[in-house]
Amino acid sequence: KQQQAKQQKPVAPAHTQAPPPAPAPASSQAPAPETSKQSAVELVAKPPRKDADRLLNRFTQAYTAGDLEAYVSLFAPDARFAEGSGQAQLRSTYRQFFARTPYRQSEISGFRWRETTEGRLTGRGNIQIKIRQNETQPWDTFNGTIELELIALSGQWKIMRMEHQVK
Repeated sequence: KQQQAKQQKPVAPAHTQAPPPAPAPASSQAPAPETSKQSAVELVAKPPRKDADRLLNRFTQAYTAGDLEAYVSLFAPDARFAEGSGQAQLRSTYRQFFARTPYRQSEISGFRWRETTEGRLTGRGNIQIKIRQNETQPWDTFNGTIELELIALSGQWKIMRMEHQVK
């Protein structure tokens, strides 16, 4: 299944390339009592897998549009990526990147999800990124792979880890 976002001129500038975040280890202990904050989160139903595909589509759309807040909202508060971790770092990184690259295209293809033993989803596929500074400049094209790990938070999938390698 292929997810794509078409070229758009961003509404607002934003950040820098972001890659590798890694998932938190799963606990092998019994869940805390229902009165605990942790168990309340665990009791929320896991979202359907089709919502992961929708998240991937929103991911490419927000990136291509340079919509910083929409992009950051797809990530867990403590998400990990190449330049660091957390939404504040992600926002700072991509604000700079989006500002430097006013024209972007992103396409993800061949992406496949699999469920982990911890109930998370991991997915891997191919990514093509095109950037340029103005409408008359030729596109700089980068091809590579992207891997995402999703975690269910409050009934929604959120990106917990993002890794990509592009050349």
